[in-house]
Amino acid sequence: MYFGNSRLVSPTNWIGIEVISDPYLEACLVPNDNYRYLGCGISEEIVWARKTINSSDGSVEVLAPSGYKIINITAFPVSGSNLGGYTYNIYFAPSDGASLVLQTNVTTTGQTLFYKRTVMITK
Repeated sequence: MYFGNSRLVSPTNWIGIEVISDPYLEACLVPNDNYRYLGCGISEEIVWARKTINSSDGSVEVLAPSGYKIINITAFPVSGSNLGGYTYNIYFAPSDGASLVLQTNVTTTGQTLFYKRTVMITK
């Protein structure tokens, strides 16, 4: 199957697409090179992304790639050399899955949240 430069396949049809021993097809089915295709229109981030935690309230907004919705997230708040003791909860999750707002217990400036998203095609 050849998509060319277009990934405009109906989201309902992505459920039936599986990648079996094809080194080129997977690149057509993921948001970017930082993802791997799991099948059924679902991709998983393989590189840790990072975002600075808002020090005024401890929140972090994570956005989905264009044309995808977030269906799962793995995240770790990290403060300098302190690798433990910080937690997060999902504070707000719009029904369209375009973003998530995570609430942490971090209130100091310059702290980071590392995360990996699992996304599903919506375009």
